[in-house]
Amino acid sequence: MGFCASLGTHEITEFAALRKAHRHFPGGHELYVQGEKCPSYFIVLDGWVGLRVVLENGSGHMPDVALRGGLLGACPGPDSVMSHTACCLGPVSACIVSREALDGAAAADPRIARRLTELMACREGRITSHFASATGRSARERIACLLFELFYRVTGRTPLHPGEAIEIPLTLSHIAEATGLTAVHVNRMVRQLREQQVLHFIRHRLQVLDPAAFARVAQFDTDPAYFLDEGLRPEAGMDLARPGFTGMAQPPRHWLGQDEVMPAAGR
Repeated sequence: MGFCASLGTHEITEFAALRKAHRHFPGGHELYVQGEKCPSYFIVLDGWVGLRVVLENGSGHMPDVALRGGLLGACPGPDSVMSHTACCLGPVSACIVSREALDGAAAADPRIARRLTELMACREGRITSHFASATGRSARERIACLLFELFYRVTGRTPLHPGEAIEIPLTLSHIAEATGLTAVHVNRMVRQLREQQVLHFIRHRLQVLDPAAFARVAQFDTDPAYFLDEGLRPEAGMDLARPGFTGMAQPPRHWLGQDEVMPAAGR
């Protein structure tokens, strides 16, 4: 999973010796902050972390989301400041590793260095895909593509059957920041997708109503390798349609914000 996915026993043992701590963080906690230095790497063991950039005009954007296994904290050099804030979207467990120690291990072991490069390449590929989606797709397509991607990263496959559902700790405001839209417009498009029997997203639960229509609207055509560097793989016999399935190691205890789809005016 994540950083250790392609490492051998020796490298995993070496990495285990580098860990500083294993900590639990509440929803809303910032692992590191845009514009500040960060002396550590974070490997997400459970939960979701949003990578958020705030511009000078105060507008916020979320170019990527780290799932279980994701590596956070990479930067050009030891004196560089972070280009974004890593905010826990719900309860998060993370392994903290000294930047100096992991960078030193990467310099000494090509397999560790290669794994770091692979994870950074996956994130770069996703962010490039997200930028292209935000500038080249309609609002409806952007939202469908984002939700389709998250379904794929959580389950390790595309939707197959009507009624399949996962829980994702995103609010309408989060989706707006990830797609370059306003929360009001996201609400309108989510309602439209529900009325067209494509998907239903409410209270952090994404339910697929029509897998084929979902795929057509999403136009998810990026190389899947960029999206499976850290997402969970479904276990044998996993039933995504059963009540309570969240796509996470443990059901989240609480979420931030509200994602209730507001009724249309006059209804």
